[in-house]
Amino acid sequence: MKVPSLLLRKFLTSYVLSILTAIFFSILYLFPITKEDSNYYLAENFLGWTLVYGVYIIPVLLLYGGPISIGLEYIYQRGFFKKSWFYNFFHGLFGAIFGLFFLNTPLVLIGVLIGSSYATVDRLLSQRIMNKKTIWISLVSPIVILVLIWGGFQYVSDPLPPFTAQDAIILATEGKETLQPFPKKEGISKREIDGYYITYETKTEKMDDETYITSFSAKWSKNGKSDSSHIAYKVERNSTTLYQSDWNFDHPYNN
Repeated sequence: MKVPSLLLRKFLTSYVLSILTAIFFSILYLFPITKEDSNYYLAENFLGWTLVYGVYIIPVLLLYGGPISIGLEYIYQRGFFKKSWFYNFFHGLFGAIFGLFFLNTPLVLIGVLIGSSYATVDRLLSQRIMNKKTIWISLVSPIVILVLIWGGFQYVSDPLPPFTAQDAIILATEGKETLQPFPKKEGISKREIDGYYITYETKTEKMDDETYITSFSAKWSKNGKSDSSHIAYKVERNSTTLYQSDWNFDHPYNN
């Protein structure tokens, strides 16, 4: 048993299985699609969740699965068990340890599946000459699979709907109590509060396809006295930034 070749094989096995397992759980998480807007970002969500699962799976397979597999292979080659299926069985058994520790049946089943898959991938690699071609194929294949599945999700994802001026107004006023009296679409509304006559105006100006300047102006008057406040936001599909403001928070009336 050549140690460098053995370590390389265990590393490649951990690498291949980590990515494939992360892909599997990412797809499992995304389906069935229940959120209303999930199908807009399938490709991005797939990559994101694959990364999240990979962060946890890769260290476990490298630091736990690898050494366990090396020990089992040493025992196997010494003839302690001669049937090859015992090799897979014991990998599955050690994979179930985490689930058994937490008394979690689904985790036990997942551990058995991953452990048995580790043994299978390892056996397949052990039957090949560990040359540059084998190493290259082992390193590239999981990435190719990842990219192909990402491309599939990209293809079936619905295109985002246009980001309209109405959407910009809704996004700009969301969670801002002081802007609640303003019209929720471009226009003017008038109110009388404690004898003050107040005009609220909402306007939007398009900067490009998905960027708007959304402005809110309030003017009030009473007994010949008047004043005004103005605030504007730069609004994009996923963000709102203060653009301009001379807002008077000490106005004499209560909304």
